[in-house]
Amino acid sequence: MGKVASCHQHHCSCIAALSLLGGTKATEKQRRRLTLGKEISESPLNDHDKLDLALLAELSQTNLMEFLKSVDSAGHHTGIVGSKMDSSNMRRSFGSKTLEQQGSRVEEVMFGVGFACKKGLKPESPNQDSLCIIKVDNDFSIYGVFDGHGTKGHAISDFVKENLPKLMLRDERFKTKTADCLRDAFKKMQDMLAANEKTDEKVCSASMSG
Repeated sequence: MGKVASCHQHHCSCIAALSLLGGTKATEKQRRRLTLGKEISESPLNDHDKLDLALLAELSQTNLMEFLKSVDSAGHHTGIVGSKMDSSNMRRSFGSKTLEQQGSRVEEVMFGVGFACKKGLKPESPNQDSLCIIKVDNDFSIYGVFDGHGTKGHAISDFVKENLPKLMLRDERFKTKTADCLRDAFKKMQDMLAANEKTDEKVCSASMSG
């Protein structure tokens, strides 16, 4: 099961695919799982964890739209569409997840690309998938799909949806070395979730979820 993030820049296109979850034994060593075992929560915080928690606190101070405005000195027209986490499992199978628009409108069909987020067939769980689309006119676009799994998978996918783009946008390599930026952002997200799991006041729990 793969995660695909796409960044389209003005006059340039770069697509990076990172396989992080699941897979065969032959490729397992190349993949990282966002699921965390119980041994993580029982480990003490180290200095790297404290830095990751400080970064998490910094990112959590602003929503994605506010963060975009803070890094966009040119003042481009910006639109964001993102899924809203289901609070219960009451949504029927194949029911559409609630989507939120911020800033300039992002059309549901653009450049030949459409988007939708619908619940699967598991009646006992909410829709655990999340999506976000960020469109900055005449500059770049980001398309993200986040596949949650486990007891709290819906919370984890929503957390990553909100914070992974921030990690990318704050990286000076975002437009020049996009693949490297994505790879390091995924790793940093894993580290932040692991550090968060060791605290008593968790933003969300990734224990046996991802």
